[in-house]
Amino acid sequence: MNTGYGFTCNFDAYHDTSAYYAASVNQGVKYGLDAGYMPDRFFSADLSLMYQRTTLPASYHYAGIDHAQNYNISLLWVMGGGTSYLPIGNVDLFFGTHIGICAYHFFDSIAVKKNAARFAWSVRGGFCYFFTKRVGVNIRADALFSTDPLKEEFYTPGDNTGFSYFFQFGFSTGFTINLSAPKKKAK
Repeated sequence: MNTGYGFTCNFDAYHDTSAYYAASVNQGVKYGLDAGYMPDRFFSADLSLMYQRTTLPASYHYAGIDHAQNYNISLLWVMGGGTSYLPIGNVDLFFGTHIGICAYHFFDSIAVKKNAARFAWSVRGGFCYFFTKRVGVNIRADALFSTDPLKEEFYTPGDNTGFSYFFQFGFSTGFTINLSAPKKKAK
């Protein structure tokens, strides 16, 4: 279980100088849950869920007219991947990579489609301090990437604008409960 904070990130897409949009996912508190299987002390296969409710201010320009809208959204990151560990006494340093989806829900969208799911990937690193054999506290940094959630909200006429993505950096902390508690190697 973990709680953290995601910082504001900006993204945009251009067709040409007369058709483009710019948006940002604002900062906010994130909540999450990670579950993993550790075949040994140095690796785990993980499933990660992270939820954030925030706002997404967007502005778009088409045919000489500027428009703006502020969306209330939620993001649900559903990711699977692997994490490598470097145990040093009661501390485990870790680094992981994950892929999956970021599911968006637009609470007050005037568009027909209020939900979107986009390809996502992440990297994370940090440490966990175990104060017992099975229970510890972790601190980590996350870099979360997702393809553009507004691709269908603001269609720019003409040729495809290509793929746009956004990047959100954040910190999380939480408790780690190790149900298997692999035995440490003898010295």
